[in-house]
Amino acid sequence: VFRVVFAGRFDEFKNPPLMFKSLRRLHDRLGGRFEFHYIGTSDPARYSEFELVRSLTTFHGFRTSREVADIMKRCHAGILTSWFEGMPCYLLELLSVGRPVVAVSLPQYRLVIEPGKSGYLVERQDAAGSPKDDEELIGELSDRLIDVWSAIKQETMSVTAIRDCAMPYSVGVQLDRHFARHRRLAAAHTA
Repeated sequence: VFRVVFAGRFDEFKNPPLMFKSLRRLHDRLGGRFEFHYIGTSDPARYSEFELVRSLTTFHGFRTSREVADIMKRCHAGILTSWFEGMPCYLLELLSVGRPVVAVSLPQYRLVIEPGKSGYLVERQDAAGSPKDDEELIGELSDRLIDVWSAIKQETMSVTAIRDCAMPYSVGVQLDRHFARHRRLAAAHTA
């Protein structure tokens, strides 16, 4: 059974209807061998499209960061369908436990999602620059999730390689850089 996880709020800009339709398509293509795991406290039922995946969904509710990591480790991959974001904690958390992500492309995701290594990005526009309709995005998201599932089963996606994609953005690395700047500024000020 292929388990896909999402953690966070179901805000409008995250485009939950696209997520739910894509996950239903994936479920149908896998002959029902699919589960959706939701970590968070938003009510996905406020979107009528949630009915497509309600019976396939495990609700985990609010969890501590350690519990979130444990749930993510029991799942195989994550999904993001947002129209805009910063750098989502969910994305970094998922990669840090070695789980790939399939996402509708945003520029900042290119920093951590390497096609075939840590997941896949689905472009919003076709080669001519025209916006894709929902049906095209649903098809491509489910295609890429199947690619991830195949790679996992064939052991061609490495947990370590996926984790390495998130490490430059880890708290330890970022704080080390931040405090190194402070030390340089302090040294320049006292010189």
